[in-house]
Amino acid sequence: MSEMTTQELAVDLIACFEGCRLTAYQDTGGVWTVGFGETGPDVTEGVTRTYDEAWAWLQDRVASLLPLVADLPVPHAAALASFGYNCGRGALLNVIAGHDTIANPIHYTDRHGNVLTGLRSRRQLEEALMLL
Repeated sequence: MSEMTTQELAVDLIACFEGCRLTAYQDTGGVWTVGFGETGPDVTEGVTRTYDEAWAWLQDRVASLLPLVADLPVPHAAALASFGYNCGRGALLNVIAGHDTIANPIHYTDRHGNVLTGLRSRRQLEEALMLL
């Protein structure tokens, strides 16, 4: 059995946590989202994706984060890519630079300070992968 690549592990982590919804919905923050967590100005009410389109977008987005973590062991790099996918490139850069941590509660609470259990679990898994 061959080892997983960073991209494979990151994509699997992200797909597991994000799930895939092919019709746009508003996430807990009210942001229109489709596929495996795709957001942006083109994602609005009524937008749909095919599974193949959603999968391709996920692959491309993960690939864009991999150069930032290329020199790290696969579990660390995949955890950071998962975090960056969910929290954004800026948050990822702050964690890589040591100015923030994955475990910072801001990364798993909503704007009212409520803990989002699924995000807390995701952050805990990402933190655990950093220990491997």
